[in-house]
Amino acid sequence: MVRQKNKINFLYSIVNGGWSLCNMTITDTKEPKRALDRRGFLNKRYKILIILSIMLAVSWLAVSFFSQDKKTAEEYANNFFSYPLPPETKVLEQGFDYGVGYGGGPSGNSGRPIVVAYKKLSSELSEKEVYDYYNEQERAFEIYFEGDEEINKTSDGRTWYEGNTRENLHTKDNTGEPIEFIVQVRSEFATAFGDLARY
Repeated sequence: MVRQKNKINFLYSIVNGGWSLCNMTITDTKEPKRALDRRGFLNKRYKILIILSIMLAVSWLAVSFFSQDKKTAEEYANNFFSYPLPPETKVLEQGFDYGVGYGGGPSGNSGRPIVVAYKKLSSELSEKEVYDYYNEQERAFEIYFEGDEEINKTSDGRTWYEGNTRENLHTKDNTGEPIEFIVQVRSEFATAFGDLARY
């Protein structure tokens, strides 16, 4: 009877101990799992942040790269626009554009982009005075008096001027009856796209 009771107690202690062990195992495995989930969440969040940072950096570099040619053309044009006007002369219109296959070029395009800037001016000076003013400068100005210019246009609608300055310029001033004329400059420039700009 005593042995049987001892056996029962022994079995009870085994069952009870096994149950406690199971409980302990289950309880102990919950925390590592939570910690793992937490680490996985953090790792995923960091990966997303890194990917977003890379995308922003690439976007910024792409915008800077693709706008470099425009900045170069704008600097060239603004330098021309700031050039002093002759006396008794005012600006009627001004603008600039640039591109490959555009502007003709001072010595042919050769696959590089051309920037062209122009001013349409009105002056009471004589044609000779206007011509001498710009011709005496170090910069290569193109001067087209009214009727001497020819407007060239690309297939996408961008325009620039060609022509020849007449030989026999009028020497009489135009007080009260101003003349209109075009002053234009153009130049090739190194593009940010390098050889890719040739295509």
